[in-house]
Amino acid sequence: MAMFEKSLILKRVNQSSKVLPTTPTAMFTKSLITKKVNLTKKCFMIIKAGNKNHNMKPEYLTDIFYPSHFYDFMSPVLLNYLAALHGFAPRSLQGAFNYCELGCGGGMTTNTLAAAYPQGNFYGVDMNPAHIAYARQWATDALLNNIQFIEANLCVLDGSQLPEFDFITIHGLYSWVSPKTRRAIVDFIQDKLCPGGIMMISYNAMPGSALIQPIREMMLAYTSGIAGDTRTKVDEGIAYLRYLCEHEAAYFTDNPMAKTAVEHIFDRSTDYLAHEFFNAHWTPFYFMEVAETMAAIDLTFVGTLPVHANYLEITIPSTFREFFKTAPDRVVLERHKAFVRNERFRRDVYIKSATGSVEGAARLPLFEAFYFGTEQETVQQEITLQNGNEEIQLSYNGEPSQTIATSLLAHPQTLPELLTTQPNLADFPAEDVLDGINMLIIGGEFRPFVSTSYPLPPDGNRLQLSIPNAFNRLLLEQAHLSQESTIYLASPVVGDGVAINLIEGLLLLGLVEKPLNEVSFWAYQQLEAAGKTLNIEGETIEGQTALMAVLNEQLQKLFNHRISKLIELGILGGSTTDCNPA
Repeated sequence: MAMFEKSLILKRVNQSSKVLPTTPTAMFTKSLITKKVNLTKKCFMIIKAGNKNHNMKPEYLTDIFYPSHFYDFMSPVLLNYLAALHGFAPRSLQGAFNYCELGCGGGMTTNTLAAAYPQGNFYGVDMNPAHIAYARQWATDALLNNIQFIEANLCVLDGSQLPEFDFITIHGLYSWVSPKTRRAIVDFIQDKLCPGGIMMISYNAMPGSALIQPIREMMLAYTSGIAGDTRTKVDEGIAYLRYLCEHEAAYFTDNPMAKTAVEHIFDRSTDYLAHEFFNAHWTPFYFMEVAETMAAIDLTFVGTLPVHANYLEITIPSTFREFFKTAPDRVVLERHKAFVRNERFRRDVYIKSATGSVEGAARLPLFEAFYFGTEQETVQQEITLQNGNEEIQLSYNGEPSQTIATSLLAHPQTLPELLTTQPNLADFPAEDVLDGINMLIIGGEFRPFVSTSYPLPPDGNRLQLSIPNAFNRLLLEQAHLSQESTIYLASPVVGDGVAINLIEGLLLLGLVEKPLNEVSFWAYQQLEAAGKTLNIEGETIEGQTALMAVLNEQLQKLFNHRISKLIELGILGGSTTDCNPA
C-alpha cells in the first residue's frame, strides 16, 4: 500500500460530462432502406431461424482474419517493471527465457518481441489456421529463429513438449471462449508457468460491460436467422443497430451512454467487430472472479496496466480517495475500484508462487537490472493526466525529477548509475530518486529499458544508414501497403516496439535505399503506387507539389532529430565516412 500514499500534484477541474453527438447518416443499403419509415413495408424483417441449431456454431470464428496488431503492454520488460513496482521479483532478461502468448492471432506482438529479444524463446498458440500461417510466414521472412507458432485448440493442446514459461500473456481471449476453454487456459497456466513466472491476462470487465452486453444481443438477435458468412452478419448487425438508434429505441433513449458506446462501435472495422461480438461466447468478469480463479492455482495479483492505473491519485476521484486508503490490500482495493471507475476492460498481471512482496528501501534491489530512458528526442516539463472529471498535473521542474529527466533524455541509465554519476542527486535518498523515475514513467514519455543505448557513429561527412534487424526491414518495406497509421519497430534496447508513423517509416527506408536528394520523391512514388493519401490534422494533402512539400518537411525533421535516437535504440545502424580523405 505504500506506493498509493505518495501524493501527486492534484488540480481539480470541474467539467460537465459530455455525451457525444449522434449524427445519423444514410444507414441502410438499397435493399434495406425506405425513405419514409413504413411499417407495412418493413425496413427490417425478423427472419425465422428454421431448423438451425444455433448452439452448434463454432466456439471461435475462423472465417475472418482478426487484425494483427502489436501491443506494447505485453513486453517482458514492462511486465517485469510492474512486478518490481509492487515489490515482486522480476524475471531475468539477460540470458535465455521463455515466453508464450495464448491466442496470438496473426502473431505481430510475438514476432516483434522475438525480434527485440534474440536471447528469448517465444511461442505463439492460436486455433485459427489462417492466423498461424500468417504468423509463421512473417517469422520466416524476418529470419526469426527463436519463435514457434502452434496451431491448436487450447482444450487439446499438448503441453508436454513445451518448456516452463517465465512469461505467459493472454490478450483478447479469456472473455471470448467457452467455460471449457477457459478452464484449459487456467490449467495451462498452472502447469506451464514457472515459479516466480509472470502472467498477463486481459478480459471484458464488469460493471462497465453491462452496458455493452445488450448491444451485442441486439446484433445477434437480428442476424441469427440470416444466411451468409460472418462478414455479412456483422454488416447486417451494424445496420440494425443504426436502425434502433436512429428510430430511438427505448434502450438508447433511456441509456444515453449506450448510444455513445454504439457510436464508437460504428467506427471499428468489420474484422474487429466480428471477433469482438460475433463469437459464440462473450463473457465479462468482475475483477474478483478472475482474481479468485488465479489464486486457486497459486497466482498472486501484482497490478494492472497501464502503469498509471496503479496509482490511487490518478485513478480514483478525490472524493473517494480517503475511503480507498483504508483498503487492507490491493485485491480489495481493485474490487471496489471497478465500481468507482465503471471498468469495461482490464489488463491484469499475476505472479506464481510469490513468497510475498517488499516495500520501501527493500524494493531498491528489484530495480537494479532496469535501464530507464525515453524514445523521444525532447520531453515535456509538465504532463496533464485525466482522472474522470479531474486533471492531474505532473511537474518535472523541481528536483530530483528535473535532473533525472535530463540525464535519462541523454541516454538510458540504471538507478545505481544515476545515484553515482549525478551530483544533483547526492542529497536525495535512493527511494526518492526511484520515486522520481516512477513519476516520469507515469507521464508516459519515459519507460523501462533492457539495456543501455547503442553508440552513435563518429562525426563524418557522410552518414550511411542500415536496418540491422530483418524484421524491422520487412515492416518498413510493407508500411505503405498497410492500413495502419503507426508502425512498431523492434528495439533490443527498449525491449519493446517503438512507434513511428507511416511517413517516418517510408522515409527511413528511403534513407537506407536512396541518396538523400532522392528520398522525398521516392517516397512520393511509393505512396502514389499504393494509392495512399496523406492526412495531417484532418486535412487531406493532395497533388504532387503539396505532397512533396510535406515529405521534404518530414524528412528534414527526421534527419535532424529522430535518426540519432533510432540509432541509439538499435533500430537503425549508422556509419560515417569522410568524403575528402587526406
